Amino acid sequence: MSVLPYSFLNGKRCRCKKTPRGEKFREYVLDQSDGLYEVTYAENKTRYVIRNTDAPSVLLELGFISNETEKRELVSEERQRNSAQAIADGIIRFLTEHLDE
Repeated sequence: MSVLPYSFLNGKRCRCKKTPRGEKFREYVLDQSDGLYEVTYAENKTRYVIRNTDAPSVLLELGFISNETEKRELVSEERQRNSAQAIADGIIRFLTEHLDE
């Protein structure tokens, strides 16, 4: 979750490294998700964790707790369970299909 003092911020974001495997991993994770994500590529210095790995990776922001509407959704057990399951399903699918690459 992103914590910024701006209640007008909203939405889900997915950041990934722009590589063929990174984009495929992002695709698999987002295919399982429950909504639209704004996709950006982590080429700048602020995304150290993604930029400095050779492994396919994504950084998902599931919402903003500074936005009251999203905060209510983020604390919902159902939303948390569904988000976790979608992420796990995407990871499993990617590993099953691309483990040998």
